[in-house]
Amino acid sequence: MALTADVKAALLEAPEINMFDIAVESTKGDVKLTGLLGTQAQIDETVRLVKLVNGVKAVNNELAIKQ
Repeated sequence: MALTADVKAALLEAPEINMFDIAVESTKGDVKLTGLLGTQAQIDETVRLVKLVNGVKAVNNELAIKQ
């Protein structure tokens, strides 16, 4: 649970990413991201930021671009 909170906190710090469009789940260092963002650049930045969070071992990126 703490890892999920840490990931959410890191994403809240990024002004170009709307954290409220992203669902975060974590289990034993594996983080799953789901939701819709505006651009591929936002998705890439989200994944990059999540990988920087202490305790993250892997990122399962299921983010998509809003149509």
